[in-house]
Amino acid sequence: MSEESKKKDGLRKQLAARKYKTPSRLVTWLYNAIGSTVLLPRYNPHIEKEVDIRDCKGPCIIVWNHLSRVDHLYTMKAAYPLPYNMVAGYSEFFRSHLKMVFRLNQILPKKVFEQDIPGIKAMSSIIRKGGIVAFSPEGMSSIYGVNQPVVAGSGRFIQFFRVPIYFLEMRGQYLTSTKHFLEERKGRTEARLRLLFTPEELEAMAPEEIDDRLNEVFRHDEFEWTRANHIRWNMHGRSCEHLNEICYRCPRCGKELELIAKGDSIRCPSCGNGAVLNDYYEFEPFDADCVLPVSPSKWVEAERVQVIGEIRSDPDYSFTEHVKVGCLPDDHYIRKQGTSEPCGEGDITFDHSGIHFRGYKLAGGATAGGKNKKAGERILTELGAKIKSGDTFVVPDGCEPFSFDLSYELIYSLVIMTSTSQFALYVGGEFYEFFPERPSVGKLLLITEEMHRLHYNIWKNFKWNDWMYEGKALGIDR
Repeated sequence: MSEESKKKDGLRKQLAARKYKTPSRLVTWLYNAIGSTVLLPRYNPHIEKEVDIRDCKGPCIIVWNHLSRVDHLYTMKAAYPLPYNMVAGYSEFFRSHLKMVFRLNQILPKKVFEQDIPGIKAMSSIIRKGGIVAFSPEGMSSIYGVNQPVVAGSGRFIQFFRVPIYFLEMRGQYLTSTKHFLEERKGRTEARLRLLFTPEELEAMAPEEIDDRLNEVFRHDEFEWTRANHIRWNMHGRSCEHLNEICYRCPRCGKELELIAKGDSIRCPSCGNGAVLNDYYEFEPFDADCVLPVSPSKWVEAERVQVIGEIRSDPDYSFTEHVKVGCLPDDHYIRKQGTSEPCGEGDITFDHSGIHFRGYKLAGGATAGGKNKKAGERILTELGAKIKSGDTFVVPDGCEPFSFDLSYELIYSLVIMTSTSQFALYVGGEFYEFFPERPSVGKLLLITEEMHRLHYNIWKNFKWNDWMYEGKALGIDR
């Protein structure tokens, strides 16, 4: 494709037309040099190789339990000096600060939790050329410090190629930069490379057995691990910042979305329940009457059990949030490390029939970014003011109605790209990001997952979590 043709095409067409190859050895060397001397030392890494991937004479796949946004540095060390292609979320390719890095390293795009044929073809092309592909079957990095069930079909996908599968076992990476607060904290991180499946083992297994094996080897709780090893983390006095985005329900009085997480403490304004989270990621209750789970991950576990009960006991269950909407531009890259650009506003509802949005967005796929930033912001400000006024609504010039209804058959979890202050969904193949007014993403995520399990259960919870459903209707499994 000529440079002139590229300029005429939007970013989506350019990305769809891109062909991929194995990164050059020079790029691989530079990546390792910068990663090893500048980036990785910040995380106190301890990396072990039980096997040498250079012994693999041909293509292979590296899978890893996806704990954080810095996992790529550990996969780099595991594979070096061999070049490899890593898979990243489709929306990441629209961020300006990643543009050059992704091109040089020949990163492969994949839409998270989507039946993305172009993404699968890109991965397949590298393997068929004898290359190495690294991806996480979980789809996205850990939200609560524990692993997530692998995406349905992961076992069938890796079985198809009949190549060696290496597993890079991560420890501590989530705790260096949690999903609710991205500030980096130094403690200790580990990574261990081992051979998980030989081609012969894959051929002898059913796809479901491969999924089960992946889930089992990925099984991990960062908070249990750091507690068992008594690792101290440099929290900078901000251990609880934004923790209320995932720990949203008071364990004592049951009030939701009211907890205040500031500095190193989280507390409920209604009953005074709360604690300090110390430098070992351990809760220290304010007093003997406070009720706290042993860790943030166990806190979320209790919230999941609560949601399971709520949606099963109420056939009319419904939860609505007012949200700002962001989307991906097509004529420019997103700057300042943003993940989307403002494009609309409305209400999103989660009930037994699915996920429903009713609102408005900028007309013609425009965003409040790039050359049209000021005009877009002005229109969206007018839109927001009209929505809040409660008067008879007239769509502002430059806006158009925007609505959708999604089934839990295809949507089994929300996409959390970088932070739990927002979530994303693919609607008609297009990426949209939603920013709730309240710190409700943690609850919305649990509702989505458990509605899916009640009505479809394709993306099943872990077998070791069956206790959560004891005495309750199992939906599709009943």
